[in-house]
Amino acid sequence: HEINMLEQLLIVFAQLESEDIKKGILELENFEKLIEKLGQDIGAAATIRLITKIPSGGYDIFLHILRLLSTAEMLSSVEMAQELVTAIKVAVDTNDVLVIEKDLRAVTPVIGWLTKEEILNYLTEVVKLEAVDISTAISSILSAGSTLEAADNVQEHVSPDQLLIAIAKIPLTKGVTVECLVRASDNCFTPAHIKYYTEDVLTKVLTMLLEETEIPILTMRIALRSLKLYPTLKVFMVKMLNQLIEKGVWEMPEEIWSGFVFIAKTVSTPAFPVLLRLPRQALQNVLGSAPDLARLLAHYYKANKAKFDNIPEDVDALLSQ
Repeated sequence: HEINMLEQLLIVFAQLESEDIKKGILELENFEKLIEKLGQDIGAAATIRLITKIPSGGYDIFLHILRLLSTAEMLSSVEMAQELVTAIKVAVDTNDVLVIEKDLRAVTPVIGWLTKEEILNYLTEVVKLEAVDISTAISSILSAGSTLEAADNVQEHVSPDQLLIAIAKIPLTKGVTVECLVRASDNCFTPAHIKYYTEDVLTKVLTMLLEETEIPILTMRIALRSLKLYPTLKVFMVKMLNQLIEKGVWEMPEEIWSGFVFIAKTVSTPAFPVLLRLPRQALQNVLGSAPDLARLLAHYYKANKAKFDNIPEDVDALLSQ
């Protein structure tokens, strides 16, 4: 009975012209109950296999069904999740075009159950999607990874630190803007996902990003989000600022340099010895852009001048004004 209803519903939905009516159907409580009952009775993969060909105009309802079938409640074992992935990979539309090749949103609810290589390959395209679809993908990657690890499964997964590092390292292209990457990395810090990002995980992420020959521009944003979440990371941040001085941070892109200054302001006094290592011109830029910091740094320097006997004369003159 439910099987016939599902097939009929897809055909009717595809023929509707009103977007409001389509939206109304997707929000029907009885529709969700139908899909959940099917998923429980015959399994998520078998439910997807019922939809032999997705009619033109039926993509939205197919994707909604897929999201309902991809929840942790529906996929109670690794095997069930992998069966669902297999079913999705062969799903086609009425022109026999594979759904996953036509619409990336068909991948996002189950992306975490793909191979590690597939996940990382898809990530460049995922960050171009709408925020809700990015969130769906990140949820899948994090929860599936956690399940696979707990089950001691041989399938290689993407860990929380690998995910954030991979997002930060996606190259900027015509389709991938800074905004795309910010949206994706910020999603890792949302209430739904933050449990995966402990202080240790974020320390590992930042350590790895700082080892890159060309530091990804998202690095400082991730550092600021991490510091806000875990104020105890101040000691690590001082170490990070020192590393950036050694790499010539004042010659790096504006996103890195301004992030460096902002973190120094946030950390305050423990970061002052690091700022005193800057060349005169770079330090002058910092002081000019942050008057409050300039006053505090000058006061700190005058009070601790004896400790800094190797400060260049031009920097000393700048701070002693």
